[in-house]
Amino acid sequence: MKILNLFLTSAFILAVVSVHAQDLSENDVPNAVRSAFSQEFPETSQAEWEMEKGNYKVEFNTTNNFENEVWYDASGKFIRSERQVFANDLPMDVLSKIRTEYRDYSMDDVKEVVVNGKKSYKLELSARKSDKEIKLHFDEQGNILKSK
Repeated sequence: MKILNLFLTSAFILAVVSVHAQDLSENDVPNAVRSAFSQEFPETSQAEWEMEKGNYKVEFNTTNNFENEVWYDASGKFIRSERQVFANDLPMDVLSKIRTEYRDYSMDDVKEVVVNGKKSYKLELSARKSDKEIKLHFDEQGNILKSK
């Protein structure tokens, strides 16, 4: 019985991981997707492809060694992107909100998110005097969309 439970648990975990993301070789990515990617990011090398929730996700670093993730559908249509940016690249409304309401925190990770032509910003903040961490998602006007 223990072996059966172990087998079923292992099969379930494998199924969940397989549904979430699947690594792909570049040859497994449709030409339309590769073409859209290479046109938008011609200077990129060492891209890593995944199939995630039915879309093609590519992870790569830019020349400044910042992390980028871009999602495309099977026809090569842009779905969304997340790219690492400098804190100075944040809109003034977002910076102002952080400086006033989170002044006891430092910014660890800053990402610009683009979906349907709209930008938003994901930030990871660490408390300067404790181990507390906060994840925040802002719109361009400095409104918090999500907090963890």
